[in-house]
Amino acid sequence: MKIFNKENGLEKVYVQYSDLLLLYNLNTIIPDTIYDKVYSDNFKVDDSNRFDFVEFNRKEEIDFFKNIDWILDYNSLNRKTPYELNRYYVNSINDISDYIHSTEYINNDDFNYQYDILNHKALSIKDFYFTKFGSLEMTFPQVPNYDKVIIDDTVNTGQIITEGFIPNTIVIYKANGDSFVGSDNVYTKLINTAIEMKTKKDPDYYKDAFNYTSHFSLSDDCKFLIVKYRNRKYLSNDDLLLKKKKYKVKSIIKKFINKVNNKL
Repeated sequence: MKIFNKENGLEKVYVQYSDLLLLYNLNTIIPDTIYDKVYSDNFKVDDSNRFDFVEFNRKEEIDFFKNIDWILDYNSLNRKTPYELNRYYVNSINDISDYIHSTEYINNDDFNYQYDILNHKALSIKDFYFTKFGSLEMTFPQVPNYDKVIIDDTVNTGQIITEGFIPNTIVIYKANGDSFVGSDNVYTKLINTAIEMKTKKDPDYYKDAFNYTSHFSLSDDCKFLIVKYRNRKYLSNDDLLLKKKKYKVKSIIKKFINKVNNKL
């Protein structure tokens, strides 16, 4: 997953290690600045860091990731309703199945390249779904989504509230860019208004996916107050799949292996 954001007039992109790993394994031509920053002799991606994000801010780096279509865009995913994400996942599984059953060259590099991308896409959709609506945890950038301002109260309180990149959060920050200190006021009424404005935009069926509470935390640099305003349900894998039909990657891979064996 990739997240594009503009911070203090500077455009940035955050990319997950899992995407960077596949980018490397596909032998893609990568800009030198990205290669030097990420890939080294001890480059390793496992369960401890595969969801972590790496920040890039050079124009050539940002342009490069804009052109990598198979890395899913956060804003595009986050706009989708639970049903739309569900449908998107099912369609991605169908894409894998269609590709396996239509291709004539199942042993060449082109097949493996496309299959890896399709499989990665499906897993990325699934991971995001369970991050937003289930129990999966990702370490998102602790910064405001500056394109999603909910309340600009610079004149009265000197504070601005935006959506957060962490699912189900809002972010409060000072318009002058200063850090929060112990003597600063937290304007509860302003925060509650922002949460109300945000939740009113949600479709009705969001109500069944969450328990509404509030949890406050500060970003590591103390510049952003992050308010998580609802807890997710602990969903199972079956909750992601439409009830009419179950789609499982393992069964598709099994069919693929059988097809390969029949060709030999």
